Amino acid sequence: MNNRTTKIDSQEVLLPIYGILVATKDRPQQLSKFLESVSNLSLLPIEVVIASSGIDITEIIEKYKDKLNLKHVHSSHSGQVIQKKLGLKYFSENLNWIAFFDDDIILLPDSIENVFADVSRLSKENIIAGIGMACATSYASIQKLQYKLMKKLFLSSDKNLGQVNKSGYNASYMGSREVIETQWLN
Repeated sequence: MNNRTTKIDSQEVLLPIYGILVATKDRPQQLSKFLESVSNLSLLPIEVVIASSGIDITEIIEKYKDKLNLKHVHSSHSGQVIQKKLGLKYFSENLNWIAFFDDDIILLPDSIENVFADVSRLSKENIIAGIGMACATSYASIQKLQYKLMKKLFLSSDKNLGQVNKSGYNASYMGSREVIETQWLN
């Protein structure tokens, strides 16, 4: 596979060739902000596939066509699973990774580069099937006592980040401040 390299902390780091897939329906303002954040990434994707349903987003696609290698597929069938399956068919075969994002995410300029830098620092015997990224603002709120008690009652603890509890509850990995191994990804 093709790779790019960069120096991070005076270390040569492999930066894979990657694409981004985003499914969207009836949220043109959010999609526009997402594409703006993608166009400002320090490590740009080779391809961005937008799988849409609902209202026409041609105007937004045109706005970012010169900044990003965009492919757009519109479907009359809505639903993220359907749209993502459809969108995956539009990527070229020379990608190492495909990143799945919601249309309401805003990426920091160095977020993708940091993810791949962290991945490249892992030992070579680690097998990576996917990567989950924490959302900075989503998990900062304080949980109410009632909610905490219900979680405890139903064995739904977030104590072991990224693990699937005996009850089948997926403990969030979003609170981790470092790279961790998880049993599930969102």
